Amino acid sequence: MENTTQKSILIYDANCVMCQRFQKAVEKLPVDIDLQFRSLHDESLYVDYPQLSKEKCSEGVHLVDHLGVVYQKEKVVEYLAHHLPVLKHLTWLLDTNVAQKSMDYFYKSINKLKDKYTDECSKCK
Repeated sequence: MENTTQKSILIYDANCVMCQRFQKAVEKLPVDIDLQFRSLHDESLYVDYPQLSKEKCSEGVHLVDHLGVVYQKEKVVEYLAHHLPVLKHLTWLLDTNVAQKSMDYFYKSINKLKDKYTDECSKCK
């Protein structure tokens, strides 16, 4: 489905304190795209974007760009990095194998921390 809002939609877990912090941090980034935030618990999200499923979105952060392309997990971090004007002159570096591995490692490390935090956080259970 084409995203008719012409905005990229970042899907996150609004019930998770760590995810809320991530959303707030991304909201402050000077990205060069229109970005909207929606909770994975918003059932209308799956009506608006039938290519998404709550089960998949629960596995990690997702982003739907203005063309309807879905990015998942570490690819969201990569997508956002490519849309930070301050990094525009480094986009060639972001596309290297080393940068890809670094972004994958960063995302996986943060996700492990989120899982640990979720297990220990009474609000996240």
